[in-house]
Amino acid sequence: MAATLQTGPQGVVGETPRMLFPAKYRIGPLHEFDVSADGQKFVLIVDTRSDALANRLTVISNWQATVGKRGLR
Repeated sequence: MAATLQTGPQGVVGETPRMLFPAKYRIGPLHEFDVSADGQKFVLIVDTRSDALANRLTVISNWQATVGKRGLR
């Protein structure tokens, strides 16, 4: 999204945000996108998973035992 900002006697006023480009990028606890230093390019992790996989939750019970068997302690 992008919005033009105007400065004036009333301070900073933003116009209605508009979509820059459509993208299905990953959303999570990390920064999955960034902007180049010159502000002209974006780099992002595109989510190529199907909706079925994106909505799937995998639960691994007793994962500590599995890690121990692989010698990763």
